[in-house]
Amino acid sequence: RADRLARLGEMAAGVAHEIRNPLNGIAGFASLLARDLEAGSKPARYAQAIVDGVRDLDRTVSGLLEFTRARRILRNPIDPLKLAHSCLELVRAEEPQAVTFAVHETWGDGEVAIDGAQVKQVLINLLQNAVHAVSEREPSGGRVQIGVERLINGVAFVIDDDGPGVPEVERAKIFTPFHTSREQGTGLGLAISGTIAQLHGGSINVEDSPLGGARFRVTLAGS
Repeated sequence: RADRLARLGEMAAGVAHEIRNPLNGIAGFASLLARDLEAGSKPARYAQAIVDGVRDLDRTVSGLLEFTRARRILRNPIDPLKLAHSCLELVRAEEPQAVTFAVHETWGDGEVAIDGAQVKQVLINLLQNAVHAVSEREPSGGRVQIGVERLINGVAFVIDDDGPGVPEVERAKIFTPFHTSREQGTGLGLAISGTIAQLHGGSINVEDSPLGGARFRVTLAGS
């Protein structure tokens, strides 16, 4: 698997370079057009649509490079409860105020040896996905919760929401690269998150949540 990812990474880097050069030109000229055209006019909207489309393509290319790059984890003692609160506050600041956030923990106190930066990336991705799920179901609000549980040899982070959930037929596919149900999603966030969990000797599983939506359980070995 590592060899396949390395080869894919080399290919992705070459393709990204060839794609980004013309994309930058397209975005630059479209931005100039959008600036010079009459604000709100149909041609100006078309020019802005080109700029937005280029940004979406660039995000996909960036996601592919992120997925294929060789990863190593750097373990440091981390308080997982503080990490959960930090991630929740970051997502809360970006998302609709109507969404209710909560932290449920059975951790207590203490630290665990994990790569805080990469685990933070995983948790923020899962929390953002949960917010999007509840917002699609009920635009006026919803509930998102993160839990922290102590394991014999590590820690588990549990993200719950009261959105529509993940159908069983989809659960085996959602960690596959480029598989997404979101209109503007790249389908790489969960694939990258799964890789980070595996490097920690753990995994990510999805099941039904007691809140009525989806539950993503991230288990990480502490050493």
